[in-house]
Amino acid sequence: MNSLNALAKPNLGTDLSSIGSQLVRPECVLATRSGALYTADWRGGVAQVLPDGTEKLFTGTMPDGLTARPNGIALMADGSFLHQGVCAVVVDAMTEHDLREDICRVGVSLFARGYVHATAGNISVRLPDGGYLITPTDACLGTLDPARLARVNEDGVQTGGDRASKTLTLHRRIYGADAQARCVIHTHSTHLVAASLGQGQRSDEPACDDLLPPITPYFVMKVGHVPLIPYHRPGDPAVGELVAQRIAQMQAARTPIRAVMLERLGPNVWHRSPAEASAVLEELEETARLWLLTRAAPLNPDQIDEVRQQFGARW
Repeated sequence: MNSLNALAKPNLGTDLSSIGSQLVRPECVLATRSGALYTADWRGGVAQVLPDGTEKLFTGTMPDGLTARPNGIALMADGSFLHQGVCAVVVDAMTEHDLREDICRVGVSLFARGYVHATAGNISVRLPDGGYLITPTDACLGTLDPARLARVNEDGVQTGGDRASKTLTLHRRIYGADAQARCVIHTHSTHLVAASLGQGQRSDEPACDDLLPPITPYFVMKVGHVPLIPYHRPGDPAVGELVAQRIAQMQAARTPIRAVMLERLGPNVWHRSPAEASAVLEELEETARLWLLTRAAPLNPDQIDEVRQQFGARW
């Protein structure tokens, strides 16, 4: 962020100085008589920069549990902030043609880099009209045809494309439990399945059945808690209820999730678009690989709290 010491004919060599070293996408800068500056910050709140360069981030969450990412702010008389949040749903701005192409692009990318294999895995999106697109049953994600993706209406009745994957039942429960979910990806990723094979811990308490410990800051920031769902056969409708309950429990605990792990089967991850869901999956699988290779000690509570405060991590 730059500040001018003089308004008339500034000399860029002497009148323009730089302040603020940790800001992320600062927008809508407010200056106070005391010299303090406030700006919207993409880490998840409003950043304060004092004249001596001291910085502080005021973070918060939206009522739906998402990180508050304002792009317009006002400083109220009582010292609180009024802000306009950026919560636009990405896929709502995309046409169905775009979404079909995006599903196939992500499928090819995941297959080419070994995150999926053979005909394992599936991708779905929720359409603006309430319906869904999902990859067909027994389809290889590396050779998807946009025109052959299954289209299903909001009641779960297929209206076009090849036969829909049986996992749509679970996907629909995820969409119903998390209003922000617009894309769900399921894979049989090798290291994640391997990590689930040795897990025996069970609990009804949030965060007590995590598949992986918080061994890296990016896992905490980009993924968050990943509850392990006990084994059920593929396609068992009981899994949908268990996953929906777990999503609700974590939301109530103010640690909303965007992934679960089905024991011996694979992860289900979700986000606002295929690209964002894919990024969560990749970070999750790579963390599982690191964990299996190193059995590293987790971040301590102070380190996790620092990541939470600085980056709005949902942990």
